[in-house]
Amino acid sequence: MPENPFYLEEVLDWEKRIQGYSSDLKSKYKIAFTKMDEFLKVLNDDPKEYKVVINDKKKGLLCEQRTYTRTYPMIRCTVKYDYPALLIWRASTNNQMHPIYDANCDL
Repeated sequence: MPENPFYLEEVLDWEKRIQGYSSDLKSKYKIAFTKMDEFLKVLNDDPKEYKVVINDKKKGLLCEQRTYTRTYPMIRCTVKYDYPALLIWRASTNNQMHPIYDANCDL
């Protein structure tokens, strides 16, 4: 069992990291990074592009919705947590740990 099963390595130079990969695998990385850049751009779009659908100041929850240029419905939410975002991500994406942290989970 690894000492820290949730450790995420930070890669500082992806070009160096993938230099020995096959061209097929490099092309998959290029697609993934292109999509991630597009995703981040959309998340940071002008707030006027979004319609507020939930604004619960007591719980610190803000949800906004819009239709993306590819006609996909999108939603972005902001919520306050008592834990670091990385810990929350790790807990919610680990199927064995998720039910422990989320009472609404029925995995």
